[in-house]
Formats: sequence, C-alpha cells, structure tokens
Amino acid sequence: MRTTGDLSKMDPKVEQKRRYDSMMESDFGMFTKDDVNFDVINFENYHHYNVTITKRGRIKYSCDCPDFMNRCRILGIKCKHILFVEHDFQAYSDVSHKI
Repeated sequence: MRTTGDLSKMDPKVEQKRRYDSMMESDFGMFTKDDVNFDVINFENYHHYNVTITKRGRIKYSCDCPDFMNRCRILGIKCKHILFVEHDFQAYSDVSHKI
C-alpha cells in the first residue's frame, strides 16, 4: 500500500482507472441509509464503508475508507466504494428507463 508521501508521483487518471477496474472485480452490496448516505459492504471481507454524496451546487463525494481518506480525497478522485454507488445508480436508472 502506498503512503501519502508518494501522492505527488501518482497520475490521478491512472489511479482512477485502477480503482474503477478494482470496483468492477469486487463483490459489493449497498444499503441506502437516506438520500445522501449509503452503506457499502464488501462481501469478500465484510468491511462496511459509509459513502456520502451531496448535491449543493456541485456534487461532493466522501467515503470513510482509508483509501479515500488518505489518497483519493487528496488526488481529487473517487474510491471504489463511491464508484460502486454511482455504478449501481446508473444501472438502476438504465433499467427503470426501459420499463
């Protein structure tokens, strides 16, 4: 695992793609707590993370996972838990528009 001292050497686009690829291979589930808070569970290790998405002017994302807190937030990218919530909502939206 990289430390925050290595952040200046990271390419945000490469790091975002790496997290997206990891999210697509992961076994996640999501429980909606309310309009802005989501509990994302990794079914491989049963870790739970709280993802918050707020829309005041521009969309703001946060997650309490160590990757987001120590790297993603600083690089201005999304962790795989945030990406999962977005992906899950997009899939739901695509299906609901076809019904």
